[in-house]
Amino acid sequence: MATKPVPPGGAKKSRPTEISGTHYVRVTQAELDTFQRIRLAFGRPVSQVVQSGIVEAAHRLGVFAGGIQPQKPYSRRAWPDVPHRDDDETGVSRVILTIDPATDDLLTRASKYVGVDPHQFLIGATLRYLSNLKSHDPDGRFKRLPLPPQFEP
Repeated sequence: MATKPVPPGGAKKSRPTEISGTHYVRVTQAELDTFQRIRLAFGRPVSQVVQSGIVEAAHRLGVFAGGIQPQKPYSRRAWPDVPHRDDDETGVSRVILTIDPATDDLLTRASKYVGVDPHQFLIGATLRYLSNLKSHDPDGRFKRLPLPPQFEP
């Protein structure tokens, strides 16, 4: 029985399959308040709600899984959902979010498409998603969810 020779330096080490991307996101106090209440309002981990917001925002822009991108460049001067922040406000706290690889890819491509930092896109997309849910909430489940003024319905 023939065996393959071992390359110099030893056997090639296999890399574990990537499960997710971990993001350490700086947030303002208002954003932190919202993120802390998401779990109570949804009964789901914050990362799942954030991923829903990313997917919805990316799809609205025409960015889809499989590398599908809009053919035309982004036409607006600025993406309207970039969170408005004062310089001294940013970095009050950090939120750790775990994003699955497909959604992480959407986040990277959509944020690049509109020309914003991926973490700004992540926060803006999540807050817009929550705003949309809050404005179409027949049960009033999300009525008390605090949102920054820019995102209040």
